[in-house]
Amino acid sequence: MYERIVKSLRSCMRLEEPAFECIEMDGGCCDSIGRCIPHLMDKAADAIEELSAIREEQKAQIILMAAEIEELKTYAELYQSLTDKSQQTARNLLDAYPKWIPVTERLPEQRINQNTLDFEYVLCATTFGDVRPYKYGRRIGQGDAHFWNGAGYADAYITHWMPLPEPPKEEKP
Repeated sequence: MYERIVKSLRSCMRLEEPAFECIEMDGGCCDSIGRCIPHLMDKAADAIEELSAIREEQKAQIILMAAEIEELKTYAELYQSLTDKSQQTARNLLDAYPKWIPVTERLPEQRINQNTLDFEYVLCATTFGDVRPYKYGRRIGQGDAHFWNGAGYADAYITHWMPLPEPPKEEKP
């Protein structure tokens, strides 16, 4: 429809005769430009109003979309903040939780006490696939510390160790 209005307006501007396609004649022709101009002006005004209404509707839609984008940005920032906080919380929990230490990397600290047997319990993983507490330490007068299973050294099959957790503290009423 808009193309027909533009074509008719351009014809009127050039004052082309004989008759041209008139908007009101539904494909027919007016017998003069003078008779067609009021029809054309009316249709052009309607088209301008319609386009203006469409433009205003598009403006309103753009404003709504901009508001939605800002809301989404806020949600994205909140999500990122929560993600960062939960990742930090997970890191803190992992740092607080004891980790398996390969015996090839490090052995437990050795306590030196000349008057007693120097043993402490640590949790050990073995080549047999079991996990249980073992004593770690040295006997008086002997040099290096070892993992002990009660009958002798267990060094050969201990692969990893970790400190035992602190015992629970009694709450006083």
